[in-house]
Amino acid sequence: MKCPEEVKAEFTREWISKAESDLAVAQHLYEGGELYGVEYRYPGDYPDVTIAEAANALSTIRRVRDVIRSPDCTGPEIRKGVGIFPFR
Repeated sequence: MKCPEEVKAEFTREWISKAESDLAVAQHLYEGGELYGVEYRYPGDYPDVTIAEAANALSTIRRVRDVIRSPDCTGPEIRKGVGIFPFR
């Protein structure tokens, strides 16, 4: 049986892998100028996404990913409540 820390680490690795895959698909669709992926994944009566909005979303996603991967956002400092996400 795996210890809780191993389970958390495995879950996190799988979640990150899926998120990276989603980002790669979004980047591919954006570069191809095809934004139908949003309509396919989230059918409904929503406003059309513009190329500028898609570019902004991808830029935001990359910035968030970079912050999460930064040394300031990992390790015991975060668990202690210091760093970029203070938990008090």
